[in-house]
Amino acid sequence: MRLKIFMALSLLCYTNAQVDRDWSFQQMCEFWGGEQTYRARSGYKSIEGDKCTFKFPKASNNKESAQRYCEETVPYHINNPKASEYKTTCEAEATLICKSGWVQMFGRCYKITKTMMTRDKAEEHCKNQQDQTSTIAFMHREALPFRWNDYFTRVSRIWMDASEVVTNDLIHDVEGGNVLLAFDGYKYNLPNVAIARVSKNETAMVLCEYTPSMTKAESNYLLRRYGEIYYPPLVTSESAYMRTTSSRIRNEEDPLADHNYCTELMKPVFRGGEAQSALPTQEFVKKLTETGAAEIIRTSSVSMNANKGERTIVDCVSHVDPYHRVHVKGDKNEETSITLNKTIWRQQEPHETCDAATWSSAAVLSRDSNRGLEAMSDARYAPLYCENILEYFSYSKCPEGFSEFPRVTSGQRWCHKYVHGAPLPYDDAEKKCAEMGAHLSGFTTQEEFKFLNELVNKEYPNKNDIEVWLGAQRKMSCPDAGKNFNGGFSTNEFDNCARSRVFEWRNGVAKNPPDFIGSGYDNWAELDEPNHLSDKERCVVMMHGKITKYWGYSSKYHDRRDMQINDIFCDWHFEYFCGLEVPVITVKKSS
Repeated sequence: MRLKIFMALSLLCYTNAQVDRDWSFQQMCEFWGGEQTYRARSGYKSIEGDKCTFKFPKASNNKESAQRYCEETVPYHINNPKASEYKTTCEAEATLICKSGWVQMFGRCYKITKTMMTRDKAEEHCKNQQDQTSTIAFMHREALPFRWNDYFTRVSRIWMDASEVVTNDLIHDVEGGNVLLAFDGYKYNLPNVAIARVSKNETAMVLCEYTPSMTKAESNYLLRRYGEIYYPPLVTSESAYMRTTSSRIRNEEDPLADHNYCTELMKPVFRGGEAQSALPTQEFVKKLTETGAAEIIRTSSVSMNANKGERTIVDCVSHVDPYHRVHVKGDKNEETSITLNKTIWRQQEPHETCDAATWSSAAVLSRDSNRGLEAMSDARYAPLYCENILEYFSYSKCPEGFSEFPRVTSGQRWCHKYVHGAPLPYDDAEKKCAEMGAHLSGFTTQEEFKFLNELVNKEYPNKNDIEVWLGAQRKMSCPDAGKNFNGGFSTNEFDNCARSRVFEWRNGVAKNPPDFIGSGYDNWAELDEPNHLSDKERCVVMMHGKITKYWGYSSKYHDRRDMQINDIFCDWHFEYFCGLEVPVITVKKSS
């Protein structure tokens, strides 16, 4: 009776509260005198749940009997039961969180409505209780009806569901009727806390249930149990990770293949949830090195620069600004990609060279003290670590003055700003962009190039002789200067300094090689461009409108209009585009 009174008062006090802990666990802990041992989790993202030590005046012969008693009596995870001849001690943990007004028991959330109604009305009532996800309570373990009876006061009978194993051989069994739980069995000539099947016009009170969202604390708990059989989980302050027993290579055609694999792998552990290949962080890499294993662990970071076509070129490709990202699912299930903190890479990494096989990344644990990620061939097999998805990544908005462009192929959204009115040399323009948290911008497709051109056209419609800095520079490994109008590039299309590769985007503003030449289009101002005139044209501009100040020897150049590019001296003064990725934020996964 004391426990029933406690639950009734708790429901009145906390119905409208909104907390990041399980309120029913906290109240139960205080009711049984465990308030001195109660430890609330540090927030929704905590990898540990709410904890409390319960002490019952129940003798237990050994730890096994104490375990059984604790698991039946305390409807939460039991971490450490203790037995004695005078009492049973249960160290419990609530890893899930129920909404305010709902009571957690054995991984479900329950809410009682003390109004008598038919089964049909009860089902409709529950459907409307919790975002249309709650249902009539289901008896998923034998001890549950007794806990319901303990916790809910002044309730004679409730509608419930149970498996056929439970309902096949009932004493009170009306054919075609509905199942209920009779806390008071007198009406049906049954003992108390008994299951009966009654006629369809019978009424009972309603106990609704829903399954709460997965939390990091619950993930951590389940992974610890998994680790008792397979590999021990890797636990950081950010998340808990499961190691795959098999090794994999990267799927070039599906950026989310590893995430989908992790989801399938973790289904037995995380009911109905999604998982992903672990997002590498400093703490994750540090914990990996502490395991002492001498092996390679594949991570979810991949190069956006690598290109199948570069596997056939004559010389090795070495990108000045490696461009690694992690593909993830967005809050609307769309593909998104995010960057990694540069500090988690080994010194001189990521180092991308030669046949573009270094698309992936890995944590190599058999190296020297310089631990961290390094670029690795796609063809190399290595195990993964998987983590449950509890938060999705979503884009916020571009900063004021920037315009957004969706980069569908890379899973990005990019912010561009046309800075006009104060022309600057290339390096100074880059510094000005950096003051805005950006870099001189670039483009990944012809559609994005048109978008940049339109930004200029909005400011200067029908104006000629406009040149705007782009964030690309000539490769330092391609020194050839143009002479007598012969291009400053290799005529061998498979060469590292071919016309399509002689320039590269800097600071990760777009993937390399740049999309300057393709089927049906050529962005260079003329076939001999980029000509690297006087061995000094190391930067590139976008031209807008008629360009009347160059190529005076032929009138056809004077007719050339928007969306052409030209290599040019870096110390000349031009207006410029600044670019940055739309800020990525995390969004809590909905219930």
